[in-house]
Amino acid sequence: MKFLKIIIILIVSIFYLIKLDLAITLVKDQNESAIQIIKHIYGGEDIINPCNYKPDPETPPIFVCRASNENEPQSELTVRSISINVFDENPNQIIEISNDLTIFKDLQSIDIQGVSIPSETINNLYKLENLKDAVFFKHSDFPLIDEDLVLPKKLESLSFTFFGGLVGRGFFESPTLKVLEIIIPTNGYKITTDEIPYNDQLQSLKLPLTASSSNRAGITGIHENIISNLRELIQLKLLIFNHQGKRFNNPISIPNYNLKLISLELYFQDSIVIPFQDRIIDSNDIQFFNLPIINKDIKYLTISGNGLYLDRSIGYTDLSNVNDGLEIAIEGNCKFITDCIGRPCIKLPLQTKLSLFDTEVNLQKIDLSNVSSLSILGNTQPQPYPSEINFKSLKKIEIRDSNFYGDIPKSYQQIDKNVLVDIE
Repeated sequence: MKFLKIIIILIVSIFYLIKLDLAITLVKDQNESAIQIIKHIYGGEDIINPCNYKPDPETPPIFVCRASNENEPQSELTVRSISINVFDENPNQIIEISNDLTIFKDLQSIDIQGVSIPSETINNLYKLENLKDAVFFKHSDFPLIDEDLVLPKKLESLSFTFFGGLVGRGFFESPTLKVLEIIIPTNGYKITTDEIPYNDQLQSLKLPLTASSSNRAGITGIHENIISNLRELIQLKLLIFNHQGKRFNNPISIPNYNLKLISLELYFQDSIVIPFQDRIIDSNDIQFFNLPIINKDIKYLTISGNGLYLDRSIGYTDLSNVNDGLEIAIEGNCKFITDCIGRPCIKLPLQTKLSLFDTEVNLQKIDLSNVSSLSILGNTQPQPYPSEINFKSLKKIEIRDSNFYGDIPKSYQQIDKNVLVDIE
């Protein structure tokens, strides 16, 4: 009798395990695609349950799965998020997959690095009705990205490392998109010249500008109707590819009638990191622009790379009309603060926080009297320590890895004991 009970318990346990195993199985078409993707990227081992697959024991599963019917926990599973990062496994190779990721119809989050996906995924993105954020590395060249691309209705953040399609009305008509980022333009990249409707959602925009994609788009490189109609835009990042042989026909300028814009970042090509490519730039191919007029409401200004020069008819750069408290970061070879004639190359507003990274700047050419925070990291210009500083308003001073010589001036003894000081 006791033996019979044991047999019954074993049978019930086996039945329960079989039922449980069925319960944690992905929907059939998703299961097949998930297994194909894992095998293609990570090798040919047998995959029993793609939802449990980890390329490394310390990493989360590539596919995070949940019950397809939340009211029935034992229902088949569906993929809710995908996270793939293969830079470490293949530092010099881009892996291509052919699976259209929209087969995972319940996706809420996508984060893919180091893998090229089929462009059908981008064209069919609208099918993912629950997608909220998506990060893509690269897409295939064919088929082409639809010019009338439609985004999912719940999408809040979209990012591409490489993109080769039209940044068209569909990007700016989204009722939910708050963040749009594109870093590297590829074949087919363009920016729309169409007028777009008022947009009260997009808050952060990062776009590359190229001569071929921008010449028809007005003086900003982005059609003014776009910037002016992005009523809630707070942060604008422009990556300017200014040494690719072709020349911009128009200067770079920023509309000054967008009152919400408080952060402006300008990156020129020699400061843009392009994965899998050595950065070799011929200085003779560089196209320079005048520093655009800066809206007085800007609070954060970043200028990185070689692409701006000083208009000698003006003689210096005057930012003193910008509101007090400007935070400005300058990185790389910046002619607009070194090529002035007979007066400080740059004037700053009160309480400015100035940071210089990997520059070659003579500090005597910058009016530091309004600077409340000064960071100089990696300045190669041989010179004595800067002395014309208003120590009464100084809150922070940091000088490291720079080519200063001589003794630290006695005037530095005026620095208040509460000021953050890091001087090497």
